[in-house]
Amino acid sequence: MDTETGLIDNIAGRNWGKVDVRGWVNVVLLFGIIFVGALLRLAPVLSAGFPLNDGGLFYEMVRDLQANNYHLPLYTTYNNLNIPFAYPPLAFFIAGWLNDYLKIDLLVLFRFLPVIFSILTIPVVYLLAREFFENEVAFLATFTFALLVPGYQWLIVGGGLTRSPAFFTGTIALWVSLKWFKSGHLRYAVLTGLCLGVTLLFHLEIAWVTFVSTVVIGFFKGRLKRILRGTLIAVPVMLMVSAPYWLTMLARYGVSIFARAMGTGNLFAFNIILTKLIFNNYTQESYFTPFAVFALLGWIYSLMYGEKCLSIWVLVLLFLGPRSINRSISIPVAYLSTVGIVNVLSPVFRAPRGQYSTGSPLPGSVFAGTSPLFIRNGPYILRDINFQCLL
Repeated sequence: MDTETGLIDNIAGRNWGKVDVRGWVNVVLLFGIIFVGALLRLAPVLSAGFPLNDGGLFYEMVRDLQANNYHLPLYTTYNNLNIPFAYPPLAFFIAGWLNDYLKIDLLVLFRFLPVIFSILTIPVVYLLAREFFENEVAFLATFTFALLVPGYQWLIVGGGLTRSPAFFTGTIALWVSLKWFKSGHLRYAVLTGLCLGVTLLFHLEIAWVTFVSTVVIGFFKGRLKRILRGTLIAVPVMLMVSAPYWLTMLARYGVSIFARAMGTGNLFAFNIILTKLIFNNYTQESYFTPFAVFALLGWIYSLMYGEKCLSIWVLVLLFLGPRSINRSISIPVAYLSTVGIVNVLSPVFRAPRGQYSTGSPLPGSVFAGTSPLFIRNGPYILRDINFQCLL
């Protein structure tokens, strides 16, 4: 039994009498990583008796939907501003149904649905990592993602009611799309289209970022003929799944409603993009910034010696999805950070799949030049570090 099959069979509950030790270790490791990630995500949620940060507009939109017998209203009553009810509504339907039919309080749903989906994303990140790395390195990449603040900060708050399930289904879309690009099986193209369509029904921006990411990954991982054939299936499936939403919006408000939405994301705003490229703290670490340094080393290493997909993926999203860039690139940044650890700092680890090789040296000057980034205000670390990721 190979490692991947053993892991899947363990989780699915099959072949319990034939499970090898290595398969059990994989299961324990994965659940351990999920447990740590869950602690980081649940701590701020449980410390407050109310949905965190934002979500008031979405709360009112759920109530408007319920009051209108689950027919999309023309406008939301939020602050009596006559804001068009044009937001992707799937999360509102789910919250409304759970409230009406299972009698779960809306505030409870706004507190816990986002964090549940954020936790569920962690094992999907592992499955995606297995397509880039060997098993041991995939665990490290997943653990890195579980720790990174941008991977959950805006997903566990009240407004994460739409963001978190979209990030979850978008990550699944990336995983099955890689399966499609590598195997050519059209069932994966269908699943990719299905997941992209569902993601669009949750959140427009995350759907756009997922679509762009799929194109970048396909460019490096797929064969042209295979991609073109699958695209003829995936795109129509995506459009059919999401058609109830976008057809209604076009009929009510025209194309302008989507144009205005795209205009809020700083798309092609090169002055803002350049500023973020130079000054942005993509890992949102304070004082001690190891993941940022590891990711930078991994980015340089990947461009120079390894598989360039991860490095180009980050760059493309910086230009085509800059609005919530820290969240958008949290997965490739976690993977690049792992490349930096494995291939630059610790040749003890097994090298990832593809073109990565621990035998290809990265010039020491790169590490020497970036190592000061590890510590900001070094003398004050022990005094001032306050576990901001838990606040």
